[in-house]
Amino acid sequence: MNHQHTFDIDRRRKESVDIQLFNSITQAVQKQLLPPNTQLNVDELHELVPELTKQRVIEILDEVVQTGIARKNGKEFFTLTRKFPSMTYHKLEALHDMLSSQYSHVREEIAEFGITKHYPKRFKDAEFRDREPLYYIQRKYYADHELIAFSNSYLPVKMFKDLDKIDLTQDTLYTCLKNHYPEYSFEYSRRISSVIPATIYVSEVLNISRNVPVYYGRIHSFNKRYKQFEYGDIYVLANRFSFSTEFSATELKKYL
Repeated sequence: MNHQHTFDIDRRRKESVDIQLFNSITQAVQKQLLPPNTQLNVDELHELVPELTKQRVIEILDEVVQTGIARKNGKEFFTLTRKFPSMTYHKLEALHDMLSSQYSHVREEIAEFGITKHYPKRFKDAEFRDREPLYYIQRKYYADHELIAFSNSYLPVKMFKDLDKIDLTQDTLYTCLKNHYPEYSFEYSRRISSVIPATIYVSEVLNISRNVPVYYGRIHSFNKRYKQFEYGDIYVLANRFSFSTEFSATELKKYL
């Protein structure tokens, strides 16, 4: 193969060899372990997994093509390209605003609402106390009548008492917070940090196939006293949204 990367195939795993090969190729592209225009030879891939037929190897590469992160180049070679930016940052007040920049009508709905607790091992970089009660809110976003994104938010119960008694379906979550908790001045900080293949969880929520590319972003929201009031993540279908603003690492420091 015309590259130095070795794909991780471990026959002791529960996953089948073909699934391991598919995941190894897609992850190598997403993590930029393979440079653009890397050529993968079907025969050499077949030597790596001889228990598979050559036709099955070609089918796996075809599946990679369908995810949008590769394209076929001739009969025996596949040239990997990054159709979606691998590292893009975008800062706006809310995911709703971000999607509205490209769609004329974005509908937001509360899909799940409940109470959980903060566990440092689960939320490694959240600034909440251990086992602090948190509201859990999952929001889904529809554009052109199609589900294209969802977010999970965790907010401290002690900061937003009686939040569970407020009708959050009448407006965006952040407008509701601003209207019902005027004592807080919110400063939002959210970023799209990478493109990842959809996990089982993400594929089930968005009703898509596994490994379809999605933008992943981490949510950190603070008030003007630098008290974190929200922690969470967002997922956006990569083939339904493109970012118009990119920041360098130096510029990004101004926004985080």
